[in-house]
Amino acid sequence: MLNLFKQKSLSELKTNVINKILGNKQNQWIKSYPTMYKSIEIIINASNETHLQKLDSLNEVLILKNEGMYSCAISNLKDKNIILAFPSLIKIFKSASYLRGAAIIAHELGHLIHEHSKKNIDTLKAQIEADTYAFEVGLGEELQDFLLEFNSEESRVRVAYLTSRIVSKEKSHFV
Repeated sequence: MLNLFKQKSLSELKTNVINKILGNKQNQWIKSYPTMYKSIEIIINASNETHLQKLDSLNEVLILKNEGMYSCAISNLKDKNIILAFPSLIKIFKSASYLRGAAIIAHELGHLIHEHSKKNIDTLKAQIEADTYAFEVGLGEELQDFLLEFNSEESRVRVAYLTSRIVSKEKSHFV
């Protein structure tokens, strides 16, 4: 008898999510930026099962080029989840610091995973939750470095949260 409730393996989830994002015809422009393409693979491969299940449950994830600064995520638009990639983000992917770009993309995926567009949530709390996903996939230091470029109260609070996670993780390696 066919088991309709068979759970996907971790490997299957990773493959599905990578195909959902990088296999989407509207995201084919990403292939022109090898470091961006590879960064998305790195993020998905570093994601835990819970995050992968969330991303796998999304109908469509589009990463679209647009004008503005860095990026933002928009979800729940007729079952489309959109990350806008602005020229400043593309420039980061062309640089030697492309992992900062990966951290930004991970942060935006964090907004989708936590379904922030469906919640009435404080903006700073949403940013910290999205930052946490970037940290969990191994890009906390890169996101921290990026945020240090900004002189705002919000970026200082976010850096403080990331720093505490990074220091806690480093301490746990010595115990």
